[in-house]
Amino acid sequence: MSLGHIGPSLRVQKVSKIFSKFDFNRDGHLNRDEMSALVLAVNPKVSFSEEQMEVILGEVFQNYTDYIDNEKGLTFDGLLQTYDDGAGDIDRDFNELGLELDEGSPNPTRKHVTMH
Repeated sequence: MSLGHIGPSLRVQKVSKIFSKFDFNRDGHLNRDEMSALVLAVNPKVSFSEEQMEVILGEVFQNYTDYIDNEKGLTFDGLLQTYDDGAGDIDRDFNELGLELDEGSPNPTRKHVTMH
């Protein structure tokens, strides 16, 4: 394993957990209702008006068209890209949602890399 994969694998695992939590219908996409639930859940102290939520969702669905199936919504890669673009903080959101990595998941911070 190269050192370059230590950070991204943990990041991908966390986004995967967040995505799975809000893909209520399990179709592999986040529709507008599911994205709305995610935004509200990671911002519990903010009271968004309907108009504000529509603007947020509109921006996501307009800016990430490469990751959107019009019938189903935002893909996992699309959600990952929103985080990569700074639209949210993966660690903060993961913790805010009370999520945990699976017991069997490797903890990249504990991997030992041996050089030969």
